[in-house]
Amino acid sequence: MSQTIRATDISLHDLETQFELQLSNDEQFFPEWQTDLPEITELDKQVMDRVKASYFNLVLANENQDKPCFGMITTGGSFVFIKLVKGKTPQYALSRVFELRNPGNELYTVLSVLKQLEQVALTDS
Repeated sequence: MSQTIRATDISLHDLETQFELQLSNDEQFFPEWQTDLPEITELDKQVMDRVKASYFNLVLANENQDKPCFGMITTGGSFVFIKLVKGKTPQYALSRVFELRNPGNELYTVLSVLKQLEQVALTDS
């Protein structure tokens, strides 16, 4: 008989332990997310463009126009850093995505980036 467990009531570590799950690092194990992806519609693209734009609303609300603004988007397991420079033409850039499920511990790099951004913010203030 199958068992339903709410995601809020269990962690991935618990699932790995309870069900003896093992993470596969074999790139051929899960090709479905990389190959033969279906086309997305123009409507899909418009919706995703609006979602992406909404990520930057808090960053754009920064009142200090003279200095770069840094931010971080996280889903709990993924981290992306943002830099916004206002001015006549506002510009922004995104870091790569840091994933906890990637081999190694990308939290080390996330922490290093946070420390670097802290130093930049303290130097600019």
